[in-house]
Amino acid sequence: MATLRREHTRALPWFVLPLALFLATRVVDAVLLMLAARHQLPADQLPGGLVVPVVRDPVTYFNVIQNWDGQWFRSIAEHGYPRTLPTHDGVVIQNQWAFYPLFPFLVRAVMTVTTLSFGVAAGLLNLVLASTGMCLLYRMIARRADAFAGVMTVIVLSTFPSGVVFQAAYTESLTFLLVVVSLGLLERRRYGALLVSGLLLSVTRPVVLPLALAVGVHWLARRRGRSREPFPRSDQVKVGALAAAFVASFAIWPAIAWVTTGQSRAFLSSMDAWKSKDERTSGWISWVSQSLSGHWTVLVLVVVAVSLQLFFLLRPQGRLWSLELRAWSISYAAYLLVSTRPQSSFFRHLLLAIVPWWPFPEAGQYVVSRRQQVALASLVAVLGFCVQYFWIRWFWVVSPHAVSFP
Repeated sequence: MATLRREHTRALPWFVLPLALFLATRVVDAVLLMLAARHQLPADQLPGGLVVPVVRDPVTYFNVIQNWDGQWFRSIAEHGYPRTLPTHDGVVIQNQWAFYPLFPFLVRAVMTVTTLSFGVAAGLLNLVLASTGMCLLYRMIARRADAFAGVMTVIVLSTFPSGVVFQAAYTESLTFLLVVVSLGLLERRRYGALLVSGLLLSVTRPVVLPLALAVGVHWLARRRGRSREPFPRSDQVKVGALAAAFVASFAIWPAIAWVTTGQSRAFLSSMDAWKSKDERTSGWISWVSQSLSGHWTVLVLVVVAVSLQLFFLLRPQGRLWSLELRAWSISYAAYLLVSTRPQSSFFRHLLLAIVPWWPFPEAGQYVVSRRQQVALASLVAVLGFCVQYFWIRWFWVVSPHAVSFP
């Protein structure tokens, strides 16, 4: 890692360091992915009758990054969405309408322009998207804290257990970039551009509601004078309308599915197709509902996680992050608790919480020498890669050792 001292970093453009760090971690992740993929089962050894295959042979890098939902995105990129919902015995089965369109359509555009295959196009596109997001996030954090805080945030996100999805055929890279761009625009009060990025997010992943809540926190902070700047009525109306627009945009994709298929529950029925029969009849299941229904292990996990997050985000040092970053983190965590249930894919969802994974933005005040900073960053990266390997082996690679889906 290059020195973080101001006199040396001035010689390089601001994006060089985070970009180099992120791309270096992608190389390591590619190696870890292929090491684990040696154990992947051939497609003909997996259960038959799947609507879309889980893996694609042979076991090459650009095929392995298409595992699991990547095959659904490949189907959408190559064939689009069905105009009629597929059913079996009158029940909607798994289909493309459960997946949001912006990412596969972007991949399709890349495939059309370059004639690349889906795996290559998706992998390269996500590297560009995630690299851009990491650089922008680094700049947001470095401006308020310091360069070391920005570097450590890039490292912990890049080596997060599920961080390999930043280069896989999944939507995380695009979602991450749009979240970072949206929060940056909110910080700079560029509300018109924020409306565009938020609407794009609403057709990428169903996470626009926590963004609306973060906008609401921003409105309240400005209204109470926390930002120490005027908040004219015109801006109050703009920000309020922006939050309302984001809430309404949550219905865009379900509405498109309804209009296209002619079935009002097309999106919800498609989502339900991934649930078991018991889950379909037991009502809404989430971390919160299971905590309240006597699942003590879940309750303890929720209480501990929420307490730690609030401690790190609300303590005085947490102000080194912007209000918008902290508001997003809390809003997104709350959204996950009420909208998702305990399952293996939760590790992937957690990636987008962003700032709590390096909860020490003040560390640069104590780890001051170049040697100390490099040592700490290296230690965090090595520990992260170790955990990543097991996540890849147990969740991403389809093998006899697999625990569940990612």
